[in-house]
Amino acid sequence: MIRMRITTSILINLYIIAIVHEGYAMDAELKSAVVFGATGLIGGFVVEQLLKDKRYGKVRLLSRRLLELEHEKLEQHVVDFDNLLSFRSLVEANHVYCCFGTTIKKAGSQQEFIKIDHDIPLRISKFANENGAEYFALVSSLGANTGSSNFYCNIKGLLEDNVREQFKQKIGIFRPALLLGEREEVRRAERIGQRLFPLLNPLLRG
Repeated sequence: MIRMRITTSILINLYIIAIVHEGYAMDAELKSAVVFGATGLIGGFVVEQLLKDKRYGKVRLLSRRLLELEHEKLEQHVVDFDNLLSFRSLVEANHVYCCFGTTIKKAGSQQEFIKIDHDIPLRISKFANENGAEYFALVSSLGANTGSSNFYCNIKGLLEDNVREQFKQKIGIFRPALLLGEREEVRRAERIGQRLFPLLNPLLRG
């Protein structure tokens, strides 16, 4: 168990570091970042990396609830995702990281899933573009494709395509497969996948 925790922690940290490094600009000016989805697994690790990185002077979190976290660079806002225009002016930073998502089961319906995993992230990319962001990072999903017969993958693919059209500057799209790590909410399918991953991992290498 200890070995698995160490392995999964390393995998997640390497993945998050890759996301953050993609947004770096090679100059001396301190950068600002806005993070959506900071209460989730990936978003939480993104925030950790941003707060540690000396190249970022301000990190703003926009979420449904405040994190029990304090840092001199940190600025937190509770926002209403049912009223997107209410936080439009807050999506202003050099780099914007969109890391949140849900499942159809948790959303309650396909329509609500589309709202959370497509409509809101797309509007965020629009705000980021209008407010002059240099970089937009989107956490998507493995298999994202508008041609997919899988509803989840189809919507994720649609989001990717629409964000590419919406955001005019540099974009980073990241497609994690199984999310390995510890969080408050553990989904049953992911719990099973975490147990199988160490056995399947050698077979997944190219």
